[in-house]
Amino acid sequence: MGQDQEAFENYVLQSSQRWPGSQALAAYQDGILVGWLGLILEDPLSFEIWRWHPFILPGIDPGPAAEGLLHEAVNYSREKEAQSLEVVCGFQKTHLIPQTEEYYQRQMGWYEKCGLKKADEFVYMTCPDSDLQLPEPPDLPGPLEIRSYQPGDQEALVEPYYQAFSAGVDPSFLEKTVGQRQATFEDYFTEELNIGASKVLFERDHPRGFSLIQTRQRVGDQHLALVAVSPEYQRKGWGRALLSESIRAAVGQGHDYFSIGVDLVNAAAYQLYSSLGFEVQTKLINHIWKNES
Repeated sequence: MGQDQEAFENYVLQSSQRWPGSQALAAYQDGILVGWLGLILEDPLSFEIWRWHPFILPGIDPGPAAEGLLHEAVNYSREKEAQSLEVVCGFQKTHLIPQTEEYYQRQMGWYEKCGLKKADEFVYMTCPDSDLQLPEPPDLPGPLEIRSYQPGDQEALVEPYYQAFSAGVDPSFLEKTVGQRQATFEDYFTEELNIGASKVLFERDHPRGFSLIQTRQRVGDQHLALVAVSPEYQRKGWGRALLSESIRAAVGQGHDYFSIGVDLVNAAAYQLYSSLGFEVQTKLINHIWKNES
């Protein structure tokens, strides 16, 4: 057995152990392995292609093998009655270089040709406390005040959350069912939530916006997980004020490193985070095929 075939079989074994129910598709030319593609079962309704796949061995024309594997992945997803098939391409800060962009352009051509349309461009941004550029604490007018989040506030935050994202620029939110939206909202309130640093903007005891911060050792000491402001209070500096107060509280707790994620379609949010000192560390671009049959 050749080294390439052995590498493929090792990949299949490791994938099946890590992701039960995963599949590996292989491409052969004249009986010789030339590439493969990993399929991960995210849930009963969706599959994910392993990042940057299909993987095509050097020394051959990659186009026919890559497109054949992608068409097979789409057909497999359709046969299993999956609603979607997704692939994510990730760029680390150290690899945001022309060569990587050229490689992505090649992959993108295959994805688009096989029905996986570009959907989102997402970045993770980070900032050490030494680089933070926080504004002075806000001088809140009249009935507005920013308080620390309390566990009893969660139910009341559903309204500004729905209002903010329903009127926002996040298309994925609008595509979700009511149940999926509620589940996404509840996922923010886990044991990772830093209650003391999460903040709520109140107007006469009615929440108008909030910022939630979590402790996530894998992606940064403190992760700014969610910022939501009701539409009538947007573009008035309250999002910046909530974020700044959350970060300031976390720094006061002794934390010194922060991360946040943003969909680049939300240009205003990206500009806000950049103005506070955050810089891009990772960029993710995903392509999705949706089953419309």
